[in-house]
Amino acid sequence: MMKIRLCAVGKLRNGPELEIFNRYRLRFENIGKAINIFPFEVNQFDDVTWKRNLNDKKWKIAFSEKNYKILLDENGAHISSRNLASKLSQNRDKGYGETIFFIGGAEGIPEIFKDRFNSKICFGSMVWPHLMVRLMLMEQIYRAGTIIAGLPYHKD
Repeated sequence: MMKIRLCAVGKLRNGPELEIFNRYRLRFENIGKAINIFPFEVNQFDDVTWKRNLNDKKWKIAFSEKNYKILLDENGAHISSRNLASKLSQNRDKGYGETIFFIGGAEGIPEIFKDRFNSKICFGSMVWPHLMVRLMLMEQIYRAGTIIAGLPYHKD
C-alpha cells in the first residue's frame, strides 16, 4: 500500500473548484483501495507557513528517502497520463511509503528545496493558475488510477 499526498500553497475554498476536486478525489479513493494506492491526503499551506516550516520535522519526514517526491514545475518534464500511471504503480511496487506531489505558491518552491525532488513534471508550456493545476493534477491522479485498474475511462 502506498499513500498519495498533495502539498500545496493556497487553499481551495468552497465553490466549483473544490466541488470538482472532491469529485475526482472521491472517484480516486474508490479505485485506490483496489490498486493499493491509498489514502489520499491534502496538506494546504499559506505562503508564510510554507517558508516558516522548511526545517520542521514534518518536512523532514516528507522529504525522507522512503517517499517519492514530485514537484509540479513549469520547467518539469512533459509526461503522458500513462507515464504518470506507470510511475505511481512503480513507486507502489518499489515500496515507497508515499508519493507526494508539491505545488508551490506564486513564487514557486524555495531554492533550498529545488534539489530534493525525485522528479519534476509540468502540464505543458502554458502557465496555469495554482487552483487549476490542483484540479488538473487530481483528475490526472484519478485517470492514472483507472489506467492501473484497467478501467475504460482513459482513451488513447
